[in-house]
Amino acid sequence: MIEPVMGTNFHVGPFTNFISNIGTAQSMYQAFCDLIQPTANTTLVDICSGIGAVGLCLAKVNNLH
Repeated sequence: MIEPVMGTNFHVGPFTNFISNIGTAQSMYQAFCDLIQPTANTTLVDICSGIGAVGLCLAKVNNLH
């Protein structure tokens, strides 16, 4: 199954740790972006948090990918 969140497509399988409520996921990841305000010099460590959605969304929104 492919779930688009904040411009990133996530391939979600039966054993993937992923928030199933996409509206909540987008709101939460946007809140992270607003709070963290990453730049090209920001180092984000997204460890043991599922499929890396937080880091990928932050990078995509801020054109850091």
